[in-house]
Amino acid sequence: MKKLILVSVILLLSACNMPSPVKNSDSTSNLVTPTRPVGAAKSSFAVDGLKMELFFQDNHYVYYGNAQLPTPCYVLTVNSVIAESYPEQVTLNLVTKKDPGKVCAQVITSKIFSGTLEVSENAVFSVNYNGNAAQQM
Repeated sequence: MKKLILVSVILLLSACNMPSPVKNSDSTSNLVTPTRPVGAAKSSFAVDGLKMELFFQDNHYVYYGNAQLPTPCYVLTVNSVIAESYPEQVTLNLVTKKDPGKVCAQVITSKIFSGTLEVSENAVFSVNYNGNAAQQM
């Protein structure tokens, strides 16, 4: 009986340490940790719990960042709003939300994310993280 309880506890703890996917409404979710694009960032943004960079490569923008989530059970969703103007005005809304049905220890978890945006090189960006405006660095 003790072995069964011990095995159950180990399985529960290992499930909490599994990486949670980044949900991105702009592209397919990626379970592989993204790598930072090569070269200098065109711009960067920061707010408490979030650092993000924008790169212009091959006629599109690539965003890459790191968000601090309250537990491994949280997921990050990235939603972009592109105003039809020239240059385009792009708002990236990043929201963290607890994945329902999961139970996890409260341990701050770093989540690396990335995605692409098909906008011109002159696009103007703003970034919000859980409703807080990020400052352009």
